[in-house]
Amino acid sequence: MTNFLFVTHLTPKHKRTALRQALIDGYVRGLEAQTYLHWKVLQFGDEERVSGKFHTVYLPDTSKAEKFANVAALLQRADVKALFDEADYVLKLDDDDLISPTILEEAAGKDFDCWFDRWHTFFDLSSGQLTQQNRPWIAACCIHKKEHALASYTGEGDSPVGNLLYTDHSKAWHVYYEGKNCVIADRAHPVYLRILSPSSITAGAQQGPPKHAGEVNFEKYYAYLRLFGNWEQVAVTKFDAYRDQLREAWRVFSFDAWKPIPSEGIKGWVKKIGQRIKRFGKKSCCD
Repeated sequence: MTNFLFVTHLTPKHKRTALRQALIDGYVRGLEAQTYLHWKVLQFGDEERVSGKFHTVYLPDTSKAEKFANVAALLQRADVKALFDEADYVLKLDDDDLISPTILEEAAGKDFDCWFDRWHTFFDLSSGQLTQQNRPWIAACCIHKKEHALASYTGEGDSPVGNLLYTDHSKAWHVYYEGKNCVIADRAHPVYLRILSPSSITAGAQQGPPKHAGEVNFEKYYAYLRLFGNWEQVAVTKFDAYRDQLREAWRVFSFDAWKPIPSEGIKGWVKKIGQRIKRFGKKSCCD
């Protein structure tokens, strides 16, 4: 029997908009939909609570430096250590993303160091469209063998927590896993789905997380979306069961239906071609 542990940092309740809460509810439903039963979740949040497979420990909403120190201390707590002791593999999952409902069943019983998406998969909440990008680093959610997740790491992307799990995934993980026993997920069956929405200033909000679509600078948001590649139909179906709840979350936020992402026109197309040429030949880990 293979045991999996998810690690999630919950958005503090006082910072959650209705949209963020809807995405968190979707994250929970995605976990509960797992076809494999042997998993638990360690959540860092506003309270101490155990509810079924979900174990929440209190993490104060403080500065980044203080959070790192508090996380390092919590990882030494007996009940938290017990969760890691039970686990064979560890996944770090954001509270607005969706895990594949079958990925744990696919991975159970297999021996590997890291199972990751070479093709990173994104879902835009405003349009219901999907895209994928082949990126030269490992996505934020992958399946780490526990001893690697907790391994001491110093180097580019490291953090005061001191282990691999809490390094910058875009700088450290592909370096660490180079030459190790990696499994690259089928492009059509990614480990997880990253949800993009106007939930941050960088994604188009004018002042903090928007409470409704009227507070979103959509010109800026669409420019943000174009950083994620061509928003064309992709052959990913594992997450279709969540489309209705995602559509409803957007309707409540925007009082509108999904609308296609506007085209960039010929200038944008030329720019993308140039970006692809620059990326061509870049080596990913575990080739």
